[in-house]
Amino acid sequence: MEKHYTGVLCAGLLAIGLSTAAQAALVDNGGGFIYDDVLDVTWLQDANYGDGKMTWDAAQTWVAGLAYKGFGGWRLPTIEPLDGEAYNMTYAEDGTTDKGYNNSSMVSELGYMFYVNLGYTSSADSFTYGSDENSIFGSSLKPASYWSGSEFSGSEAMYFDMSDGYQSKASETNQFYAWAVLDGNVAPVPIPAAVWLFGSGLMGLLGFGRLRKQR
Repeated sequence: MEKHYTGVLCAGLLAIGLSTAAQAALVDNGGGFIYDDVLDVTWLQDANYGDGKMTWDAAQTWVAGLAYKGFGGWRLPTIEPLDGEAYNMTYAEDGTTDKGYNNSSMVSELGYMFYVNLGYTSSADSFTYGSDENSIFGSSLKPASYWSGSEFSGSEAMYFDMSDGYQSKASETNQFYAWAVLDGNVAPVPIPAAVWLFGSGLMGLLGFGRLRKQR
């Protein structure tokens, strides 16, 4: 009997662990910070915080100067070569090159967000949104093209279209949206309760001291 219950307990814990792993993706840290626990990056919850479309140079300048709730070091999401060496711009619909559809690899942070985290599906002939459309990012996530921080050449950069899942390169003079991302797990830091109580107590003592002097 003891072994039986132990086995059941272990199976239950395993099931919980597998369920948690299967559901792990985006974590709302509050304060406008959304953490991707697979890519280990934190997305700005407002996917249009840059307030509109801009050129690639303007997007780079904007994100480099961004200080959101005391945090700096923001960047544009990356789209690195699938093979780790050079971009293959041959068009494909199965995600086997760097141009086309279904680029869900983790080397494309925007593609991973679109296909894996948000569960959208796409092809050249059909496009279907996932059942959890924009639940975390709301209307700030635009069905339009977003710049990556990855430059293809001296005048072109990689981008991802959040309207249909298409990935490619474009002239840096084009006007696309910009979405800020930060490396690591970032969350707003509240004032610790102990510090707050200490401060409140100190203020109380100061007030009491003033009262005694007045008397």
